[in-house]
Amino acid sequence: MGNRLFSEKTCIKCHDIDAEKTAPSVVEIMTIYKEKGGNIVSFLKGHALPIVDTTAAQVAIMQESIDGFLKKNIR
Repeated sequence: MGNRLFSEKTCIKCHDIDAEKTAPSVVEIMTIYKEKGGNIVSFLKGHALPIVDTTAAQVAIMQESIDGFLKKNIR
Protein backbone atom coordinates (compact mmCIF):
# COMPACT_ATOMS: atom_id res chain seq x y z
CA MET A 1 0.00 0.00 0.00
CA GLY A 2 2.78 2.48 0.89
CA ASN A 3 4.51 2.11 -2.47
CA ARG A 4 1.23 2.67 -4.31
CA LEU A 5 0.40 5.77 -2.26
CA PHE A 6 3.92 7.13 -2.70
CA SER A 7 3.75 6.71 -6.48
CA GLU A 8 0.15 7.78 -7.05
CA LYS A 9 0.15 10.80 -4.78
CA THR A 10 2.36 13.85 -4.50
CA CYS A 11 5.25 12.25 -2.55
CA ILE A 12 7.12 11.28 -5.69
CA LYS A 13 7.19 14.90 -6.90
CA CYS A 14 9.66 15.84 -4.15
CA HIS A 15 11.08 12.52 -2.91
CA ASP A 16 13.02 9.92 -4.87
CA ILE A 17 13.83 6.49 -3.51
CA ASP A 18 17.60 6.87 -3.36
CA ALA A 19 18.46 10.34 -4.68
CA GLU A 20 17.69 13.81 -3.36
CA LYS A 21 15.27 15.88 -5.43
CA THR A 22 13.72 18.91 -3.75
CA ALA A 23 13.44 16.85 -0.56
CA PRO A 24 15.47 14.07 1.06
CA SER A 25 15.36 10.60 -0.49
CA VAL A 26 13.34 7.83 1.10
CA VAL A 27 16.60 5.99 1.90
CA GLU A 28 17.96 9.08 3.68
CA ILE A 29 14.73 9.60 5.61
CA MET A 30 14.56 5.97 6.75
CA THR A 31 18.25 5.99 7.73
CA ILE A 32 17.72 9.08 9.91
CA TYR A 33 14.57 7.64 11.52
CA LYS A 34 16.40 4.38 12.26
CA GLU A 35 19.49 6.13 13.69
CA LYS A 36 17.38 8.44 15.89
CA GLY A 37 14.85 5.79 16.90
CA GLY A 38 12.01 7.73 15.29
CA ASN A 39 8.66 6.41 14.16
CA ILE A 40 7.80 7.47 10.61
CA VAL A 41 4.23 6.17 10.90
CA SER A 42 3.65 8.37 13.95
CA PHE A 43 4.92 11.34 11.96
CA LEU A 44 2.70 10.52 8.98
CA LYS A 45 -0.31 10.23 11.29
CA GLY A 46 0.47 13.65 12.76
CA HIS A 47 1.47 12.28 16.17
CA ALA A 48 5.15 13.25 15.98
CA LEU A 49 7.27 16.09 14.65
CA PRO A 50 9.63 15.49 11.72
CA ILE A 51 13.16 14.54 12.74
CA VAL A 52 14.73 15.03 9.31
CA ASP A 53 16.14 18.51 8.66
CA THR A 54 13.51 20.32 6.63
CA THR A 55 12.43 23.87 5.98
CA ALA A 56 9.12 25.28 7.16
CA ALA A 57 7.95 25.33 3.54
CA GLN A 58 8.77 21.64 3.08
CA VAL A 59 6.91 20.75 6.26
CA ALA A 60 3.87 22.75 5.10
CA ILE A 61 3.80 20.93 1.76
CA MET A 62 4.18 17.55 3.46
CA GLN A 63 1.47 18.38 5.98
CA GLU A 64 -0.97 19.34 3.24
CA SER A 65 -0.32 16.03 1.46
CA ILE A 66 -0.56 14.04 4.67
CA ASP A 67 -3.80 15.71 5.67
CA GLY A 68 -5.18 15.05 2.21
CA PHE A 69 -4.68 11.33 1.91
CA LEU A 70 -2.30 9.54 4.27
CA LYS A 71 -4.43 9.87 7.38
CA LYS A 72 -7.26 8.17 5.49
CA ASN A 73 -5.08 5.22 4.46
CA ILE A 74 -2.69 4.59 7.37
CA ARG A 75 -4.19 3.07 10.46
